[in-house]
Amino acid sequence: DCVKLTNLTLGNTVTTIGEYAFFECTGLKNVTIPSTVKTINEGAFYKCSGLTSPQPEKSDDEIVDSITIPYGVISIGDEVFAHCTGLKKVTIPGSVKSVGERAFSDCHISTEESEDGIERGLEKVVIENGTETIGKEAFNGCKKLNDIILPDSVTSIGENAFQYTGLYYDWFYGNDDVLYINNHLISVYQGTSNECNIKYGTKTIADSAFFACGSLPGITIPDSVTSIGNRAFKDC
Repeated sequence: DCVKLTNLTLGNTVTTIGEYAFFECTGLKNVTIPSTVKTINEGAFYKCSGLTSPQPEKSDDEIVDSITIPYGVISIGDEVFAHCTGLKKVTIPGSVKSVGERAFSDCHISTEESEDGIERGLEKVVIENGTETIGKEAFNGCKKLNDIILPDSVTSIGENAFQYTGLYYDWFYGNDDVLYINNHLISVYQGTSNECNIKYGTKTIADSAFFACGSLPGITIPDSVTSIGNRAFKDC
């Protein structure tokens, strides 16, 4: 019964973690992945809600990794860590070229849903330089996620990759028409009627970033932009 599995150490002969290998192993708290692993396939740790930091509670600046993705991993598949509600911080090394669709989606649990009435969820994501692709809805629904580092090496950001994160909510209820994460344009308020002058230094325009901006009178794209996503201006 994988529910009783609490600690997992993979040997250095392992190169691939298969699809849904530890699906719903809710008792799993600590995982050691060797640097020999190149691919973590779809749903490998799906709903492993017990994955939490083994160390005492830290301040916001000292949030520790509860699972370490080692340098050497090249690909994180779809839904690999989806619904891992105990995760607080994740560092994705630059060796990871692609982060799959919904890879970290819904890593959040509300006070109403949690057994002890404490809200939990992913709060910080560090993506190191070298990563190129962030899949559709990769961090969607991580409502406590307010701290994201997104490097210039990223050239493709899937539709709604950061929707319904804490950062998205802060922007949605703010006064800015455009949501940026570092040098990447993520989304534009659909009701905007102001001309959009994309800030210089922007590298990537995410998939569907301007979707259904029907009142948008004009856009200026600086020559710092190297990638424009799929359906970026659909239904404008």
